[in-house]
Amino acid sequence: SLMARLDRLQPFREVAQTAAVIGRSFDHRTIAALAGRPEAVLAEAMDKLVEAELIFRRGTPPDATYLFKHALVRDAAYESLLKARRSALHARLLDVLERQGDVAPEVKAQHAEPAGLTERALGYWEQAGAEALAKPAYKEAIASFENAIRLCRALGAAEQWKRREQALQLQLGQALIANQGYPAPATLRAFDRALALAEGIGDPSLQLPALYGKWAARYVAGADTEDDSRQFLVLAERLSETGPRVVGLRLVAMDRFCQGRFTESLALLREAIAGYDPVAHRDLVSRFGHDPRAAASSYLSWNLWILGFPDEAARTIHDNGQFLNSIDHVNSKFFARYHHAITDAWLRRPDRIEATARELMRVASEMMLPFWHALYQILLGWALSQQGTASGLPEIEDGVRRRAQLGANLYQARQAVFVAEAYARAGRYDESRACIAKVFASPVPRDFRAFAGELHRMRAKLMLNAGDDAAAEADLRRALDISRGQDARSFELRAARDLARLLGERGERRQGADLLEPIYAWFTEGFGTADLIEAKVLLEELR
Repeated sequence: SLMARLDRLQPFREVAQTAAVIGRSFDHRTIAALAGRPEAVLAEAMDKLVEAELIFRRGTPPDATYLFKHALVRDAAYESLLKARRSALHARLLDVLERQGDVAPEVKAQHAEPAGLTERALGYWEQAGAEALAKPAYKEAIASFENAIRLCRALGAAEQWKRREQALQLQLGQALIANQGYPAPATLRAFDRALALAEGIGDPSLQLPALYGKWAARYVAGADTEDDSRQFLVLAERLSETGPRVVGLRLVAMDRFCQGRFTESLALLREAIAGYDPVAHRDLVSRFGHDPRAAASSYLSWNLWILGFPDEAARTIHDNGQFLNSIDHVNSKFFARYHHAITDAWLRRPDRIEATARELMRVASEMMLPFWHALYQILLGWALSQQGTASGLPEIEDGVRRRAQLGANLYQARQAVFVAEAYARAGRYDESRACIAKVFASPVPRDFRAFAGELHRMRAKLMLNAGDDAAAEADLRRALDISRGQDARSFELRAARDLARLLGERGERRQGADLLEPIYAWFTEGFGTADLIEAKVLLEELR
């Protein structure tokens, strides 16, 4: 029926067919350049198509824009063209669009491909992906990179196309990290393919970004990544460029952190930050997903607080926040500010966490970043719980559920302490105990050793609530032993404070003071933080 209506419009049918090559909507400037007809002839043809109600027009030529009344009208006109004619028109249109200069690369790619100009289409899809990644618009970036990869494979198995595909897989992986999360199956597939291509080519510099992506996916999934980080650093140290070594030091430092080796982790992070060059290492953010200084400084603040330097930890997140303002990379900001919020939680600054979580949840929703939205939602719930403005449990439970759906199992032990604390504050002690018990059960989470002292301390508080003072004391003494063995002074202070309070409540005030006093005396800073203030008040009560 549609074709019959077009046929009755001879000789204007050819203009409709030409317009259909452009798309369902088009402007007068483009159809004029593509049709190659005198303006009077083109104007008459467009008038007839508008009168036949096949095309709608807005404005007047040469500023007019047009729209096929229905997608089926456009499709009928397009399919009526011979394949060779369609291909030639797409090629001519691509030349027109390139001369116009203000056309999106994905539009040019969509015409280069049916014109049989595969290599040019590949280039435009890659450009579209890179521009979308920079905006960021991650779903659009993913679609564009997938199209580029499809065309790259169609061009053959020569090394130049393998190198091209390897670079595309890495960029696709970065877009997938932000949009779907590190451990998502699609993310793993992209980095696995990139690594296989790099190994086939035999170029270590190509292997490193792929190996990093694979490491990150496994790390966030809660898997053991020590071999991966060591392999990365060994490969990085073989290269003449220094940037990958900075990244490798951070990876090893993060593994040391999970093992509870905080002093070693701190030293590695300081070495990484000292080796960072903001000019020479500018490209690392696109190759490895984060700015390495921003990421290393985030974990530096964790180690500093745990090792007993709360003021220095607070300065570190402040300085890193200033640095983040100087770089334009969304994923680095989400990553760093999340880790800053964990340090703020240890510093017991829930108001700051609430503000950060609300802001970045909004941005994550706008950018469709479910991984970051889930993590910040858990933080928001904890902050609300701490401030007493709400239980925070609906936010925590929804965030935990969403995080589990994404396969993000990293820091289960730390999360358990936060969640159990919120349940306890809401008076839901059975759920709080169940949360802690789950972490102690097999399989043990990757970060168990890092947070074992806090887990024992939290379990002790729940045992006290249940009236089991003996079990509580045993857990608190275990928490002290673990924290001392790790030089985790802030965790040690918390355990000593809770145990000293327990001793004081049963009349052993001198023993409580003798326990707490040397630990408190060790600190040289942080006396305005909640933990040290509480320890000082308790000491005065026990003396």
